Amino acid sequence: MSKILELLFPPRCVICECAGLHFCQNCRVSIVDVLKQTEITGLPLSAGALYGETLSQLILMAKEENISAARNVLVDLLVYAYVKLDISEARDRPLALIPIPSSRSANRKRGYRHSLLLAQGVRRRLQSRGEQNVEVIDLLKVNRKISDMSALNREQRSANVSEAYSITSLRNKSRVDGRVVILLDDLATTGSSIGEAMRCLRAVKIEPSGAISAGVSPHLIS
Repeated sequence: MSKILELLFPPRCVICECAGLHFCQNCRVSIVDVLKQTEITGLPLSAGALYGETLSQLILMAKEENISAARNVLVDLLVYAYVKLDISEARDRPLALIPIPSSRSANRKRGYRHSLLLAQGVRRRLQSRGEQNVEVIDLLKVNRKISDMSALNREQRSANVSEAYSITSLRNKSRVDGRVVILLDDLATTGSSIGEAMRCLRAVKIEPSGAISAGVSPHLIS
């Protein structure tokens, strides 16, 4: 049935709408690889691509329009970022993926939790590659109102999320025990959200091993 549907309704690129693939090769090559890993307050951060126009469109489509083809590309980039992450000493341990949360108002408006969907997609992709002991742990929540950060500078972003995260439950915290903890986000612009997540986890004696993002601002790795 699926092959018949593809003949009747061939897939189109989510960016340029050309027929053939959900994300065509021409649009794929417009995404620039990240050649080096960076750090956020000592935590290794690995990103799938540099933030640019194509990646911006993909994030908006996945985040605000719930377009699965765009989300799948972000999942590909997150898996690539995970493969590149320098945690070789921990590769043989169970893995905990912890998504960076959005505000409760954003979740209500969208009707879904963007970062959680990304983390679940990464888990499925890693399991298909043979990494079976992978768990998504919804450990972080936003505990107060935070502003849209798109127009904020580094200092304003940091103040905006300062002490804005807390732990969802002690039960979820216990699920982390014995696992390598990796924070996950769609985009690292200044690192403020990842930094706040680190503060929250360290306050309850959880030490993350690294962070991955689909995209990263060029300014963060310069």
